[in-house]
Amino acid sequence: AVFGAKEAFYKAQFPLTRAWVGFHAVRSHPIENADGTHAGYRLEPHTRLPALDAVQWPWVARHAPRGPVVVSAVGLLAAPLR
Repeated sequence: AVFGAKEAFYKAQFPLTRAWVGFHAVRSHPIENADGTHAGYRLEPHTRLPALDAVQWPWVARHAPRGPVVVSAVGLLAAPLR
């Protein structure tokens, strides 16, 4: 699930930045629902990512099992261009 969250992050950021961002450049922190069940991951930069200065942090990654696969997705808010 962590790999899927970070891969979804990479695929979401690349069209914006055209920058390669490594697996360890982003930290993942588990998010829990009110009932204590796993809800996804909060993603934050581990190091400064100049290519991503125009987006708001943290990003949120969610995943859902679908049969033998796990579907992962991230959502992000882009800051207005100046």
